[in-house]
Amino acid sequence: MGQFIFLEKNWKRKRLSKLWYILQDSDYQLFSDSVYNELLMGTKITADKKAKAENLLKSLDLWELKDQHPFSLSGGQKQSLTFAVGYMSDADILILDEPTSGLDSKNLLRVADLINQLSKDGIAVIVITRDYELIQTVCHRVLF
Repeated sequence: MGQFIFLEKNWKRKRLSKLWYILQDSDYQLFSDSVYNELLMGTKITADKKAKAENLLKSLDLWELKDQHPFSLSGGQKQSLTFAVGYMSDADILILDEPTSGLDSKNLLRVADLINQLSKDGIAVIVITRDYELIQTVCHRVLF
């Protein structure tokens, strides 16, 4: 088995479970029967997790859609939902592949705010993007 070295640390299999990758095509990451359940899938459901999910859905304008099937959402809404799932994962590192594809300016700024909040919370965020506006808003370091 190979090695994964990041931030000068050799990440073992157990530590890699603290890494979350959000695909550009959100259809490959949605599995639950409702928007709300998608956020709670795979986590120990507590009152804090439920409150976090509710606040997150409200901040992304998805609360009104909480009972809908994820595949009934628009492309931008699905993209926002997969980002929210990553936010809920409690990962130490989030890798975001084109997190704003399909989003309008308003939702791009919402996602940017969430990325900035993750960074403030000490979570390493790696963004793969061609979106110059997003780069200017959230990136501390840029690699070409």
